[in-house]
Amino acid sequence: MNSDKDIKNLLQEVISSTVFEATAIIETTTQLDITEILTQIRAIKGVVIVNLKEASEKVTENKKRAVLKIKFLPIGGSLKGYVKFMTSSVRATNGVLAFRTKEIVDVERRSKQEREKKSRMKKIKSF
Repeated sequence: MNSDKDIKNLLQEVISSTVFEATAIIETTTQLDITEILTQIRAIKGVVIVNLKEASEKVTENKKRAVLKIKFLPIGGSLKGYVKFMTSSVRATNGVLAFRTKEIVDVERRSKQEREKKSRMKKIKSF
């Protein structure tokens, strides 16, 4: 049976599990399919969704570059600590030559701001 402390810890974990979205640039070898590399990235602890923002482009004979959108839950500590963990995990993935994050957004906060903006626009239009 769950104690009050267990339930409280579970609730705090759920409340603090904010989803973030990173825009990142990845450089990969042309010898591996980008789909295989993205599948490996999806297996990283805390990563929820990985998508190509745009098609990968060939940079050299052996290197491709792509822009990714990665949604993740920063598990086990701070956001900064998790981003370091995720970055090193992606860089250690077979076929990855380089990886860096450009932007990180709190998905829930962005959604709330968009809803508020939409609400304000409706009020303006009703005048």
